Amino acid sequence: MKKQLVLFLYLAVCSTALSQSIVSNLTINIKERAANDSLPRFCTVNIEQNLVFEGYTTDTVNLQLNNVSMFMIAVKSFCFPHLAVEARAATEINYRPLSNFNFDGKTLSFVLPDPNSHVKIIYEHLALFNLAHLYAGALYFQAYMHDQQSWLFSCLGMRMDNAVFFVPEDCYLFVNKPYIKSDDTAIVNLSSARDIEFSFYVAKKDYYQCDTIADIFSTMYLYFLKDIAASSDSTYAIPIEKLNSVLVERKESLHTRTQKIADFFNSKEHKFFYIIDANLDNEGVVWGRMHRITKKDFLILMDTSMWNTTSVGHEIIHAYIPYEYNPPKNDSTHYFFNESIVEYLANYFFYEKQSLPTVYEDIIRKYYERENKITSIFKIDDNRIDASTGEGTARIVYLKTPYIIHKFAEMIGGDEYFVELLSEFYQQSFEKKQISLHDMEYFFRSKSVTNEQWSWFITNL
Repeated sequence: MKKQLVLFLYLAVCSTALSQSIVSNLTINIKERAANDSLPRFCTVNIEQNLVFEGYTTDTVNLQLNNVSMFMIAVKSFCFPHLAVEARAATEINYRPLSNFNFDGKTLSFVLPDPNSHVKIIYEHLALFNLAHLYAGALYFQAYMHDQQSWLFSCLGMRMDNAVFFVPEDCYLFVNKPYIKSDDTAIVNLSSARDIEFSFYVAKKDYYQCDTIADIFSTMYLYFLKDIAASSDSTYAIPIEKLNSVLVERKESLHTRTQKIADFFNSKEHKFFYIIDANLDNEGVVWGRMHRITKKDFLILMDTSMWNTTSVGHEIIHAYIPYEYNPPKNDSTHYFFNESIVEYLANYFFYEKQSLPTVYEDIIRKYYERENKITSIFKIDDNRIDASTGEGTARIVYLKTPYIIHKFAEMIGGDEYFVELLSEFYQQSFEKKQISLHDMEYFFRSKSVTNEQWSWFITNL
């Protein structure tokens, strides 16, 4: 009898889950906000999020913003001015305002008029990103990232359908998903996206210089941020053409590294990169990131200060390694393969080979300036840095572990030989569609790496 009851409850829960559905569509209207006494002149977005509820058995709906900071909750009226919720039953035609909704800066709650309902959430959103870089009252780049500063309401089980953007002529739109553009409209199909992994970026055209690099390996569309000066009365920012010598240096360095990276991975497929220059500062930590739009299209964001570092190469290397081949985030080897080896290769392709020993001595010295204990890359479960102290697991990921990889390379024949072997290992792993430490050990031992050498490597990682 007990087993029958458990089975009945299980089937009842499954039936409810299957009959319930929530589908979301988005309309996003990008516009420039006029300057006033309290707000600078910058782009803002008007969003209409349409949700269709079918067979929803709970009266009260709770939609969440993810990755919300306490500061964002405190300034919710600034980030989400004019928030309104309207609804209608599926059998009705006209929407009516819901006056009983509640928004605390993280959770939006309201009562559905019917289990089968259509709901509209209408709001203007002002992104907090980049407020540290307001210059003379103008903001030229805005980021709406699903994993950092939330702008989209969601709940467990919600499915995204599509998003329609209306983009002014003076703005560039960059999206981390494929989209179809026509005049001032861009349509993004989100039906295959995982919940809310949806980000977009807006850049003012007047503040950017565009260029292109193309060869047999790739085509790169480059968006360089112009230099900026204040207007005579300091009320807005004036974009100024960057020195041509700076752009030539950036392009030549980028082109050379990209060719080496494509050779390393023996890539046969032409890739397209969209690289955007911006001031990317998250609480004092500058950064870059890569979005995989399709298997051959990639969006890279790069802080202006990082062009003459290994960072651009690091993000390009990510583009050549299918993310589904790497160990998942809950695997102890995730950061070793997904970040540390990538950083080692970025160093290798950026610096002259004869300077690598000196480079790594500087790297390990920086590590020990703030770290008094040795922690294994296999024992960390995040990748972060504290801007106020300079401490965090990112120091293990990007400083200590690449140094150990370099010392292992020296032990078995030098960096150049190690990179040749690593290239062969990646090509074998791509054939298997899997990258693992077990396969790496088997491969390197087949190349005459001794038990003692491999044991030293694993122990010191």
